[in-house]
Order: sequence, then C-alpha cells, then structure tokens
Amino acid sequence: MNDVFEPTTEPPGEKALPTKWVFKIKQNPDGSIERFKVRLTVKGCAQRYGHDYNDTYSPVLLLPSLRLFLVLAIHFGATVKAADVDTAFLNAKLKEVVYIRLPKGYQNQTYSNCLKLKRCLYGLKQSSMEWYR
Repeated sequence: MNDVFEPTTEPPGEKALPTKWVFKIKQNPDGSIERFKVRLTVKGCAQRYGHDYNDTYSPVLLLPSLRLFLVLAIHFGATVKAADVDTAFLNAKLKEVVYIRLPKGYQNQTYSNCLKLKRCLYGLKQSSMEWYR
C-alpha cells in the first residue's frame, strides 16, 4: 500500500491511535455514480502533544499576497497554472513514530496488533506540515 505503514506489535507504553474509513460517492454532473472512493483516516484528536507530534505549522497564502501575485503575473504577461497533488499526505514521510490500530476489515497475515506509520495519513495533526517540508 504505497509503503505507508508496516504491521508490527504495539510496544509497551505506546498507545495506538484509532482509525476510521471514510467512504464517498463521486457523481457525474447528471447525478449518476462515477465511482466509489474510500480513504483511511487517523482520529488525530487522540494524539498527544510532545509524544505523537511536536509541531503543526503549515504555510498559508494570504489573499492580499495572492492578489499581488496575480497582478504581477498579468503585468508581466506570465501564465498562471495550478496543481493538485493526488494522495498529497501519502507522499510525506513521517518524522515521529506513530502507531495506529488495525482498520476494520484489514486482513493481517502476521500476528501484529497495530501498524507503524512510515508516511502521513489524513487526520494526523502534523500531516500538512510534513507534506510542506
């Protein structure tokens, strides 16, 4: 699974974070079903500051800065493009050691009782900061 986690046993003194499956139906403009989507998220509200994460900073673009950027682009005749990164958080490597509980329905061939995260998942408090780095 994109090298996001590895099955392991929960170390003594560590608390695995709960997870949740989020299901979504994508529809065409006419209302017909295009596809079904599912995303595994971590319930980040159970994270402990200083243990599961240390920082949550993520840069934000202010509206006046965006206006200035667009005015300069128009003035100099530049082309402005936008990009959307699919599975953005799955591309960010996790610095902290975080364990999550096995999601419902996860078929485990080993005798592990939790998963050690290697990459960020949606719901972690530090995901956006790690992706920015």
